[in-house]
Amino acid sequence: MTTAKHKRFLLLKIAVMLQLAAVGCRGFGDFQAAPPSGFSYSGSPFVITVNTAMPAAKPQITGTVSACLAEPALPAGLQLGQSDCVLSGVPTVIQPPTGYTITASNKTGSTATTISIEVNANPPASLVYTGSPFAFTQGNSIAPLTPTFTGSVTTCASAPPLPPGLSINNSTCEITGIPTIAQVSTAYTITATNAFGSTNTGINIAITAETTPPSAPTALNATPISGAQIDLTWTAATDNFSAQGNLIYEICRATASGGCTTFTVTHTTGAGAVNFSSAGLSAGTVYYFVVRARDEANNLGAISGEASAMTTPAGSVSNPVLAPAPGLYNITQNVSATVAAPASSTVCYSTNGVDPACDGTKLACSSGTLYSVAVAVSATSTFKAVGCKPTYLDSAVTTGTYTFDYVAPSTPAPFNASPVSMTQIDLTWSAASDDLTPPGNIVYEICRATTSGGCGTFTATHTTAAGATNFSVTGLTGGTTYYFVIRSRDQATNLSTVSGEISAMTTPVGTVSNPVFTPPAGTYNSSQNVTITVASPASPTICYSTNGVDPSCDALTKLICTSGTSYSGPVAVAGGQTLKAIGCKLTYADSAVTAGTYTVDSAAPTVTGVTASTTDGTYNSGATISIQVVFSEPVNVTGTPVLSLATGNPATTPVNYVSGTGTNTLTFDYVVANGNTTGDLDYVSTAALAGGTIQDAVGNNAVLTLATPGAANSLGASKAIVVNPPPGITSVTPTNGATNWPVTSPVTINFNQNMNTGLINAQGANGACSGTVWVSTDNFASCLGGTMAYPTQSSATFTPSNPFCVEGNYPIRVRILTAVQSAYGVPLPTPYDAVHGFTTQQALMKTAITTGTDVRALAISCNTLFVGGSFSQVTGSLGRNNLVAIDLATGFPLNGGFTPPAFGTNGAVNALAINGNELIVGGSFTNAGSGGSQNLAAFNIVTGAKSAWSPAPNAAVNALAVDSGIIYAGGSFTLVDGSVSRNKLAAFTAGVNAPNAWNPSSTAPGAVNAIAIAGSTAIIGGAFTGGTVGGNSRNYLAAVDASTGAGGAYTGWCTAGADLPVNTIAASGGNVYFGGSFNGTCGITFYNFGAVSASTGGSIGFANGSFTGANDVVSALFVDNAASTLYVGGAFNTATDAFIGTTRNFMGSTGLTGNTANAWHPNFNGSVLAITKVGTAVVVGGLFTTVNGGTAANRLAIVETSTGTLRP
Repeated sequence: MTTAKHKRFLLLKIAVMLQLAAVGCRGFGDFQAAPPSGFSYSGSPFVITVNTAMPAAKPQITGTVSACLAEPALPAGLQLGQSDCVLSGVPTVIQPPTGYTITASNKTGSTATTISIEVNANPPASLVYTGSPFAFTQGNSIAPLTPTFTGSVTTCASAPPLPPGLSINNSTCEITGIPTIAQVSTAYTITATNAFGSTNTGINIAITAETTPPSAPTALNATPISGAQIDLTWTAATDNFSAQGNLIYEICRATASGGCTTFTVTHTTGAGAVNFSSAGLSAGTVYYFVVRARDEANNLGAISGEASAMTTPAGSVSNPVLAPAPGLYNITQNVSATVAAPASSTVCYSTNGVDPACDGTKLACSSGTLYSVAVAVSATSTFKAVGCKPTYLDSAVTTGTYTFDYVAPSTPAPFNASPVSMTQIDLTWSAASDDLTPPGNIVYEICRATTSGGCGTFTATHTTAAGATNFSVTGLTGGTTYYFVIRSRDQATNLSTVSGEISAMTTPVGTVSNPVFTPPAGTYNSSQNVTITVASPASPTICYSTNGVDPSCDALTKLICTSGTSYSGPVAVAGGQTLKAIGCKLTYADSAVTAGTYTVDSAAPTVTGVTASTTDGTYNSGATISIQVVFSEPVNVTGTPVLSLATGNPATTPVNYVSGTGTNTLTFDYVVANGNTTGDLDYVSTAALAGGTIQDAVGNNAVLTLATPGAANSLGASKAIVVNPPPGITSVTPTNGATNWPVTSPVTINFNQNMNTGLINAQGANGACSGTVWVSTDNFASCLGGTMAYPTQSSATFTPSNPFCVEGNYPIRVRILTAVQSAYGVPLPTPYDAVHGFTTQQALMKTAITTGTDVRALAISCNTLFVGGSFSQVTGSLGRNNLVAIDLATGFPLNGGFTPPAFGTNGAVNALAINGNELIVGGSFTNAGSGGSQNLAAFNIVTGAKSAWSPAPNAAVNALAVDSGIIYAGGSFTLVDGSVSRNKLAAFTAGVNAPNAWNPSSTAPGAVNAIAIAGSTAIIGGAFTGGTVGGNSRNYLAAVDASTGAGGAYTGWCTAGADLPVNTIAASGGNVYFGGSFNGTCGITFYNFGAVSASTGGSIGFANGSFTGANDVVSALFVDNAASTLYVGGAFNTATDAFIGTTRNFMGSTGLTGNTANAWHPNFNGSVLAITKVGTAVVVGGLFTTVNGGTAANRLAIVETSTGTLRP
């Protein structure tokens, strides 16, 4: 069934049901009427008009009709009679021809027919413009002309077209706009049209001309572009008639200022222009411009201000050239001033210092004199000249100073000559001076001659560069003497007087070789006839002497002897005489004097001393020491002489001769044997040298007697050689007084030689001193235990079993016993005993909480800081679960056994304490380490391993204290060790799960937050109120016996308790300090922190009342008795009375009486929950992220106690 048919079926069904409802339950025979038939409408298609009544259209139909339906729905406003299907009504909407199916029905059936309906609009009519004729003003917006009419309009038109600037709306026929052209009254026919017809009406419009001129253009500016063009720009004029884009501009151009007073249009711009290029101009010419605006009504505006510009010149006149050039002269100069281009330029000049200038015509001078011929200049003056020409730019002013000097410069002195080679002599002198010429501009003239006085008539052989103070004279002859004089010449060519004469000889052609004696000088048994020869050059002169005087040749001829005798044949030389000889030749340098002594020897050689070529020092077994016995003259050796040395063990060691025959020095090599020892090596006696044969060159037997051992010239006196010396200690570190000593650095002992390390040892544990190395902090009443290591054979290190701690003071003393021996078996001669006190390095903090909320517990064991709180990551993404161990020597977290899951908890850590070698951890967790130990656990502080100890309180542990091996715990628990009743307080022996007898039993509601042990008293603080502690009724603060937990002895101790919870307690010096959120404690007005006597609970004079305490909760305290300082942390901040009447953000410090806030202010940005101290710094944990007003420190910081600044 189609959709349309389906719809009709439903409509019929509904009609039938309505009929049935209307007649009720009548018999079936009542519904036997015939169905309608023969259904049609005459007049279809129907064309009707909107909003106009449609004539009723009655159909032809047979039979009765009970319902009439149209599909689709009829146009709005039309209806269909239900019993007769008559179509009627007033259509309210326009529509194109549309087909409809009309169905007529009764209870027995139906019939249908189709029709078409078109609804058209009315044509327009009655078009009227009220007020015609109309008069408007050119350029003024008209009031809209709105007509009245009937019907609808799709187009509106005017004949003729409306005046320019006016327009008509197509749907309303409204006329609007701004008329742009004046006109007389003119008739117009306005026609309104739609698809169904049109109508028209006539109107008259007159437009009066507009006469207001535009404004004057402003900011006229002229810019030269080239020699033929100047560009103009201006700011647009305004007009009440024409838009700026429609304004036209007229330009007047003149070549004289004011030339456009009578305006002549030179240029006319396009509409809306604000710039114009004036072309076809003459180069180098000034043009003057004015501009005015013209609107569309041809009204002319006022003239702008005048603007001018010069076109680009044809060129620039070249700078005048002065000849001769400005400078220093000693006669009058005729100075010319010429211009290279362009031709026929005008030149103006001056000599009075005033700049010359050309006049406007560029043909005469407005300043200076017109140049025509050379100008005579005889006195010092400044000559200035400028070049000009019409259409050209003036040249720059050429300036030159002519100076006249009639004074000669000084004579150069001192004047020196130095031979450099056979062909060159270098001359030097000090610069001359002059009244006008600077030293750097003085020239020097040099006269050279080969005879003294040869420059009596000065001839300049050489002329130097200006300013020279040296000159190299070249091209000379070797071995020749040259003579020189010099004079100076200034820039005015004035000449000084001539210097004194100097001379120098060029380097000789060569040097005469040294004379050679045959036989050579030496020791002989008789006098010798000695021949003297010179190898080169040929035919030299030889002069000699035997009287000790040096021989010499005459300087001029080199042919005779001025000292000594001219050699002609062998010379007889007696014993003891010294023969000297020299060789000479013209143009050669003399030889050196050869000298030789001839000796007749009959004396025996003797020992002059014993020494060693081996360097002074210490030598051990296996070393070779080279010993030399020195004779009075060279000796020859046959056989094997022996030198006996004193070597301790054995007492004497014989050493054999090894070399030296033919010289005056014999060598004996001594190899050190094990056991040999001596502090200063020497021979045994004066007769220690024996054996073999030792003679001089002429056969005289040597006398072998030695100097007495240790005396002058003995081996011991000549050398400092030590053999296998006893060991010594060169250094022990740390040195006494050392500071900032790294805690990982051992005690180091350095020896002066290799040692027997098997004999260097120390005890392994603290106790009575033993071993060969003792390290003590109590003057050897006991010694530290540790391990020894040997980085080298000459050093040893001691590392204590218990490490040195950061920021510690160690007054150690080191003793090393004589049982220590060198590697060569020589013992330490005396024990070493010295103080080596030192302080260790600062604690460091490089760790921050990166994921988590807070740090609330801190504990330090030597170099390890334990941190507890609520966090899961530290130092970036390093996983640590609520508990982290930090190495204070480096500031970084420990790894190994101190990493999850073995180390940490699955819930917050609230409290930490150190008990011997264990870290006690309390909190709100069900598992510690790898599992178990809920709420209370212990870890080894060295390895991080979790103890088996597991008291398992049934609720959170908030507070811990340790005293004499007893662990005190407080919190919100009621049972420990499974079923043992302990209300919020319990004590344990280390390693025992069951609590001991201590049982104060806090019956009041509210947890225990803090515990401190002060001698025999346990002080307890928390949120408990309305119950008993140790049998005494107490609120927030109580004291009990530290051994039994009983409160009998404390019935009068601080009976008033606190008025609000106590969060933290610190006991020190017989006093107890407490902090929390209270306003009063023990009957005293304390604001959030205070102190009383630990034994009585009574006042100790701690500051109370107004302007004391803190303005918000105190969560952490630390007492530094040595520094008389109480550190306070919490939530107080910002206000001027935040802390003892001062502004302190989350942490401050005060004296132990709490009267005044210290200047110390670390300035955190969040609450402080935990404080402890290491050396000169406090370690702080909490909720903060910065310290010192902005420096990052996420939940954890180490702060200097002296300044409050974050330690880097």
